[in-house]
Amino acid sequence: MPRFVTPEMVEPVVAVLLGAVDTGDGGTDEQRAVPAAIVAGYWERPGLDLGALRALDPEEAAAVVTDPAHPRQVREMMVPLEACLIRSPTPR
Repeated sequence: MPRFVTPEMVEPVVAVLLGAVDTGDGGTDEQRAVPAAIVAGYWERPGLDLGALRALDPEEAAAVVTDPAHPRQVREMMVPLEACLIRSPTPR
């Protein structure tokens, strides 16, 4: 499978993914593990320190992800992040 996200875009795209899971708490452990797995396995950059990246908000993400091939790829990577979202049931 071709990698649509070029090597120089890995860090900005990961920052977008981190922003997608951060609702004020930085995301769940599972959600943070997904970008780490993508970085290490798919992009073969296990040494990339995700903790050193600043999560991007939607406006910043739109400004960074400008290549027409990237938005679809990023959205596809966000699907497992949403699947990892663990919500506590609302008490009645």
